[in-house]
Amino acid sequence: MEPTPPEPPPEKTDPLIRAAPVASEAPPPDPPVPPTRRGLSRSARVLLFVTVVGLLMMCASGGAVVLLMFEDGPVIPTKAEGWLRIAMRGEVPDGPIENAVYFDEARIPVTVADYAAVIRHAAEDDGIDGVFLELADPSLGLAGAWEIRRAIQALRSAGKTCHAWSKTYENATWLLATACDEVVLHPEGVPFVVGLQIGTEHYAGLLDKIGIEPDYEKVGTYKSAPEAYELTEPSESTRSMLEALLDSLYVTFVASVAESRGWTPDQVEALVDDPPVTAAKALERGLVDQLATRHDWVEQHYGEDLEPFRPYLRQVRQGWTGGGETVAVLHIQGTIVDGSSEGGFGGQAVGDRSVVRHLDELAEDDDVVAVVLRVNSPGGSALASDVMWEAIQRLDADKPVVAAMGAPAARGGPRRGLGGAATAAAGPSPRHAASRARACSRLRRTRGRASFRAASAAAGSAASPRLTRRPATTAAARPWPWASWTRRWPSSALKR
Repeated sequence: MEPTPPEPPPEKTDPLIRAAPVASEAPPPDPPVPPTRRGLSRSARVLLFVTVVGLLMMCASGGAVVLLMFEDGPVIPTKAEGWLRIAMRGEVPDGPIENAVYFDEARIPVTVADYAAVIRHAAEDDGIDGVFLELADPSLGLAGAWEIRRAIQALRSAGKTCHAWSKTYENATWLLATACDEVVLHPEGVPFVVGLQIGTEHYAGLLDKIGIEPDYEKVGTYKSAPEAYELTEPSESTRSMLEALLDSLYVTFVASVAESRGWTPDQVEALVDDPPVTAAKALERGLVDQLATRHDWVEQHYGEDLEPFRPYLRQVRQGWTGGGETVAVLHIQGTIVDGSSEGGFGGQAVGDRSVVRHLDELAEDDDVVAVVLRVNSPGGSALASDVMWEAIQRLDADKPVVAAMGAPAARGGPRRGLGGAATAAAGPSPRHAASRARACSRLRRTRGRASFRAASAAAGSAASPRLTRRPATTAAARPWPWASWTRRWPSSALKR
């Protein structure tokens, strides 16, 4: 019997090392942890922020529009007392700015018609003693100056006074100021009444240097637009056209000033031929009546009795609303284009589609008895002008249409105006055109179509001033890349 081998000694285990648990004794697994939710991406947060800001801006805009609507609603008008202060500065547009939104009433541009309406309203306001016209370098053309000037003449005809003050006077502002009782200049002011001028720019030299040859089809003798790119100076036909235009403007300018100042045309021409260049000389030669600072003039003549302009304008506008028969004024301003009105190349554009839509709406409005077309257009698309002309003829078959031409009305502008039965040849103001349209509307209802056309044609005709002299021709070349041709009234202004 073999002896049994001895049992091996037990293995020594490290107390720090624990034995692996038996599978049957394993603890239950931990419950699954739900996945962590990830936040919005950066682009999503930016999009959400922009959306919220846009909604807030829309709400604010809607609230502002509602406030403005309530502000322009019927209120009890305040009685004005003393002198009305009218400060003209910056751009003075002929018509309203399309698609413009203003949250501050003080930023709404005041148009030429607004200024004229306020002055005419002041002429009939027993609480207004006169108008203090402060000309703070306004951007105003001759057409706008003549319209406001007629309103000042109506104010003076009502027995009221008008004072004009400015730090400087140029052609348009001096023409406007001469309608007032007193023309006041700052003691250190600069008079700049040096006559009228018309200039053209030509780019043919630039195109030659860069190797570009323009190719245009010119239709008509007096279609001068392509000349800027094909010639280095105006053609004979364009030169004669600009001379006739400048002669007409200058004759009317001289006659208007002579009538207001009580001078002869020769005296006005002598002053413009050799204009004063200092305030002292301007006072000595009669270009102005007084020299005074604004503070001294206001303190001496008005004190605290100056009525602010904006509240008075708001009161005048409130009187325009109401039911009954209405003469609508449709402003057509900007370059003529096909399609909708929008901002065009280099300025505002007027589209035939937008104009036709407005004309159709006026034709369907029973409260509108006549329409005034205020045209301020340098021209543009011939096809778009013809589409507008056709719509004007349709409207004129039902209601009188009067065209009032503004300063830059040209080419397609008169084409649109000729669509009306009572086209104004001399380019009256919208107020005068509205009066003529209302009279034509009454005449049409009483005497029939044939009589209306004859009377409106007679009312719209006006004799143009006779051309008495020709201005001297000067050709002044600007440094390359373009040349400029300028014609001035008078010739002596070129020596200064």
